[in-house]
Amino acid sequence: MRSLVGVCFLGLLFLEVMCCEGCWKQEREALIALNSQMGNYLSWGNTNDCCQWYGVECNTTTGRVSELELESMDGRTWQVNYSDLISFKELKFLSLYLTQISNCTRTGQVLETISSKLLHLEVLILSAENLTNEILPSLRGFTSLKELVLDGIGLDSDLHFQGLCAILKNLEILDLSNNNFKDTDIASPLSRLSSLKSLSLQGSELTMQSIQNISKLRSLEILELFGNNLNLWPL
Repeated sequence: MRSLVGVCFLGLLFLEVMCCEGCWKQEREALIALNSQMGNYLSWGNTNDCCQWYGVECNTTTGRVSELELESMDGRTWQVNYSDLISFKELKFLSLYLTQISNCTRTGQVLETISSKLLHLEVLILSAENLTNEILPSLRGFTSLKELVLDGIGLDSDLHFQGLCAILKNLEILDLSNNNFKDTDIASPLSRLSSLKSLSLQGSELTMQSIQNISKLRSLEILELFGNNLNLWPL
């Protein structure tokens, strides 16, 4: 009985050391570091509880960060050291809008490292990052993804899509808006996404062949094609 009480006491002591004002100390420090990199632009109030900060949501049971939005609302581009993100072990939602990875020559390696750590991530939003198709192989580790947004990041072909689509079996929502697929049939590799329900290809200069092959996506329920000059095509 005494040994059991001792174990419980040590467990509570460990939680007290790791947690800080309702959120985990390590994660709070990582958030402070990220905010510093963004010029302290985010307003996180006067509370020490990082679960109450703007853009942050926590698991109510564990106190760990489950959702994180690092978005520039005034058009400025932030430099973010993504290594700070590996502190969020239970992260399910990550939005990086108008942010840039520090040392962009190692972007793929950085994201590959993150994907091996954020094993529970279900939603990933990368937007306005000028990453190109070379970034796609580094996303293969996010096998739990249900929603992926790659809006306006400079995609211009089907390069690396085949391998990525073969792995993301749980993906239900895919947004590839504002890229340039005028010289490729982007729909063919996407046909491997057997669980895909929603696809956005707005403003992506689609070819007629891509439109025809979208019919191979048997589970698709929502399709957004605005801004592709469809009115110029034969009926």
